[in-house]
Amino acid sequence: MNSFEYIEVSVRLEPFSEETAEMLMAELAELPYDSFVTEEPVLKAYIPLSEYRPGDLKVVLSGYPDVAGFEAVPIQGQNWNKEWERSPARGSTSGSTRKWPSAPARTTRPT
Repeated sequence: MNSFEYIEVSVRLEPFSEETAEMLMAELAELPYDSFVTEEPVLKAYIPLSEYRPGDLKVVLSGYPDVAGFEAVPIQGQNWNKEWERSPARGSTSGSTRKWPSAPARTTRPT
């Protein structure tokens, strides 16, 4: 088993807007990115390594003039529920939205 189970894609939005981030999340969810984190000015999206298609990602991003760039990096599998429970952002209203990958009970897909 590969120790890298997910790809984390960080998309820089300039200017950042929640509306653009939400529209982008909706499109990425169809590729099928399954988890998202917004940390202005970056939207982070997570997809299983086996599902990652860079060409599909580039096509979606090309439709957004506010995308200033992106980076895709493999991340190691973790117990995200345990990480979430230890996270200082848990229950926080600091403006950062956390939706951890591989945690279906805490992951929402945009509608």
